Amino acid sequence: MKLIEAIEPIINNLNAPFWDAANRGELVLPWCAATQKFFWPPAPVSPFSLDTPISWRPAESGGTLQATVTYRRSYLKVLDPIMPYTVGIVELDAGPRLQVHLRDPELASPDRYGQRVQIYFESLLPDSRPVPMARAV
Repeated sequence: MKLIEAIEPIINNLNAPFWDAANRGELVLPWCAATQKFFWPPAPVSPFSLDTPISWRPAESGGTLQATVTYRRSYLKVLDPIMPYTVGIVELDAGPRLQVHLRDPELASPDRYGQRVQIYFESLLPDSRPVPMARAV
């Protein structure tokens, strides 16, 4: 296995629409028709109404930063060039919470929790798949 493969997301039938949209720079999430709510993570049925089929819909990319963690030790050699790096949890205006990467080290501070952010997609490393990122708005 090449090192770059070690950080690539595992794509399967449940999450393929998310990653296809990410490649286009769009945020799509699974949608429950019965409750008119987005949810995450993807599932074959809605967590709100088990007998309701789901669909995928574009979601608003705005949200609120809830938590962050900054990694100062590289657990994979391929991540050395971006050390330290920060991941966070964003509560989307659409409802679900999503894990994101943060390029702005200022957002890693706990006093920035509650900061309004916008989700966008960008490659973490050269030649890698675009992943969810967040930036302050």
